[in-house]
Amino acid sequence: MSDLFTALARVLGLKVAEVEDDDEFFQMLPDSEAIQEAIYDPDTKSLTIEFVTGGQYIYDDVSRQRFAAFKNSASKGRYFVHRIRENYAYSRI
Repeated sequence: MSDLFTALARVLGLKVAEVEDDDEFFQMLPDSEAIQEAIYDPDTKSLTIEFVTGGQYIYDDVSRQRFAAFKNSASKGRYFVHRIRENYAYSRI
């Protein structure tokens, strides 16, 4: 994402998520008060969430479409609470 786009989005008050697209996984550093980092592995369909409080959880069987919707949501924390947290099996790491 270009620095100009990021600066413009911030001036307009838009949330900007940094996403690194790798052939093996997607890493996202969202602009979120609750979520520090999200890593999605399409091969295992696992979503690892690290919270700003330090807790880390792996959510199982998360579809690529669900991750894309999470990634593109206006509020990552709200999307996580309503669409991921209680809808997928998880384990704390």
